[in-house]
Amino acid sequence: MSRKKWTKWSKFTLKQQKQNTKHVIFSICIKFKNITPKIKGPKIKALYIQ
Repeated sequence: MSRKKWTKWSKFTLKQQKQNTKHVIFSICIKFKNITPKIKGPKIKALYIQ
């Protein structure tokens, strides 16, 4: 790999890593949000059925 290609590649990977960390945090948040309704879910469903 030439130096120019290397710097482009490293910048690209850094960008990707930043996006990945955002994505990971986002997915953790979504998982957390999905877990909490599962706990409350049956109670809410019971209310909806009534």
